[in-house]
Amino acid sequence: MRVLALHGRYQSAKIFARKLAAAQDIPLENAVWTQCGDEAGEVTLNIVNENAANAPIRIVCLDAPNIVKPKIRMKKATVRLKNNEDKHGKRCISRAWWEIEKGNERPVGYEESISHIRKVLHEHGPFDGLFGFSQGACLAALLCTNALAEQMKWKPEFALLCSAYSSSLTCHQDLVYSGYVHHLKSIHLFSMNDCMVLPRKSQELCENMKGVCITHEKGHSLPSKEEFSKLDWLFNNTVETVEK
Repeated sequence: MRVLALHGRYQSAKIFARKLAAAQDIPLENAVWTQCGDEAGEVTLNIVNENAANAPIRIVCLDAPNIVKPKIRMKKATVRLKNNEDKHGKRCISRAWWEIEKGNERPVGYEESISHIRKVLHEHGPFDGLFGFSQGACLAALLCTNALAEQMKWKPEFALLCSAYSSSLTCHQDLVYSGYVHHLKSIHLFSMNDCMVLPRKSQELCENMKGVCITHEKGHSLPSKEEFSKLDWLFNNTVETVEK
């Protein structure tokens, strides 16, 4: 089983894989980099789950195609991110699935993201389900709609959505109104202390998708290993990233 994972706004495939590894207590020294062309690549990270009875699952963390400059105000401890450097002084790139610009009715970069995902589904598939965080979870929910599933020629069997919300953008409303893929299984993890995505928005999306809610107290972040332990069927063996 393979899962397509979509990172949050101002993150990247590597950052998302690193956060997922931290939530699962996975040593990053086990990561293996594989070059795929001039700009693309994959990082494979082994996840050992002794309690999982199901077959191995591969989580593919995908880079958004749009490179952006964060518009949010950084704390002093993370001011180095303004210079595109991580805490080790290494260059990092912020990405987003789309950005909203004043005076532009359509989200900038959305079409590019859809084209990018369609290409990945064709070249790196098949995929069985989706895993998304924040903006990536919003996009994952759109990919679960009947209208977009038909466009992509792919229907996910399940979705794990963390700090998710339903898009309120005008251009997405036809997708939302088309309903969600029949027999889709969705699990929605969100925090009652989330200040970035209000918990009521995550709750509303869960109800609309007829999913299952799991709450935690960590704010706008991936839940702890304890919450993830409830999802042994999803997190089993490996995490990999496909970078732009």
